[in-house]
Amino acid sequence: METLSRSERVAMAELELRTWMTSTTEMTYGDLNIHVIHRALTDMWAFGPVVSDDDNEWPDVWNNFDEHPPWKPTLQDVEDHLPSDHEEKLLKIMNYEGRFVIESLDLEIDPEHIKFIKDLCDEFECDIAFEEVADEVVFDQNDEVYNDEVYRILNLQPSGIFQDERNAERMNNCRLGLEIIESIMEKDTQTMNQGEFIKLCNIFKELS
Repeated sequence: METLSRSERVAMAELELRTWMTSTTEMTYGDLNIHVIHRALTDMWAFGPVVSDDDNEWPDVWNNFDEHPPWKPTLQDVEDHLPSDHEEKLLKIMNYEGRFVIESLDLEIDPEHIKFIKDLCDEFECDIAFEEVADEVVFDQNDEVYNDEVYRILNLQPSGIFQDERNAERMNNCRLGLEIIESIMEKDTQTMNQGEFIKLCNIFKELS
């Protein structure tokens, strides 16, 4: 049996984690698993842990992201309040793609941690929307060269395109591309004309 290299093992582990983050379970009620993680982080920052299990008394809401809450929430606090099928995922997610190097959940939550998870939510939502629309596009079967190029562009891996997407310009390009594809879907023929093809090419050049 061939032994995988360390980089291959890391890549497979991250792919498995990404698949989990973009999946849903019965306990998430249709939300992606990453949405549950993001909500748990923001709730712990804003409200803190339950003070009393009997009367569910909560501290005052903390909306200040420049200063840490007085209850000093940790990643472990978040882990303790996650659904049972989300256990042992938080530490792996916080180290996803090497954004942070976190060895223990005892670390106090930082606003950058929350922003990182929110960026993942936005990235995955964009990826999923792109995949759903692109899968339904119908090409003109009479132009093989044209269709080969369009197929290549539309099947660029979204995770690669948006892997380092952290700014408004790239998100805007993503939305523009989806709008063009959606306009094609609204046509009776669902075929792409040359102008739309050129616009998509330019958008993907910006994103590559």
